[in-house]
Amino acid sequence: MSEEKLKQLDKLKQLDMQLVSILEERFELFRQLNGKVQGNMKEEFSNKFVKQFLDFIHDEFTKKVSIHNVKSIIASGPVIIQDGKVLVNKDLKDDFYKIPGGTIEFGEGDLEQACVREVKEEINGEVELIRPLSPMIIWKNPQTKEPMAILLIHYLAKLKNPKEIKPIPPVQEIRWLDVKGILEGKYDVAPNLKFLAEKGDLQ
Repeated sequence: MSEEKLKQLDKLKQLDMQLVSILEERFELFRQLNGKVQGNMKEEFSNKFVKQFLDFIHDEFTKKVSIHNVKSIIASGPVIIQDGKVLVNKDLKDDFYKIPGGTIEFGEGDLEQACVREVKEEINGEVELIRPLSPMIIWKNPQTKEPMAILLIHYLAKLKNPKEIKPIPPVQEIRWLDVKGILEGKYDVAPNLKFLAEKGDLQ
């Protein structure tokens, strides 16, 4: 990447520190408000707020990377937890464990749709999305170390067909990793897995 591109990425990173702060504040507000809404209104409120929240993230991120002409990726994936363990996989592309999921395809503007599709394509999993977890922005490709802006959207999800999951190439392995072990650094995992564990989202 040219020196000019590196300068642009550094500028974008500095500007997006503001966006990260806004995301953190909005997400915490969502959690607080959602806890105060009761009964039948709770699900309706949650769905409406979540859509607005994720639309905001998507639009702001896209706007900023477009202005600075920086290579970017938007990806979403389900976080599936059972008995203190989180479902992960490993493929030929990366040498670390990560949650199923991937990038939004052309013409696919729905983050939830991309999340459900990706887990089906990677491990034959069928999921029910429950609620969003903390989003994360990283500034380089975890595998190649190429400078870029990557927005990761996570959903807490329920696996509906646990007996039918299987690795679908290029996925090579499916595994349940102990959350405590992730926090202690016992496994080679994607940056967002440790991030979610430290945030307390893997419970």
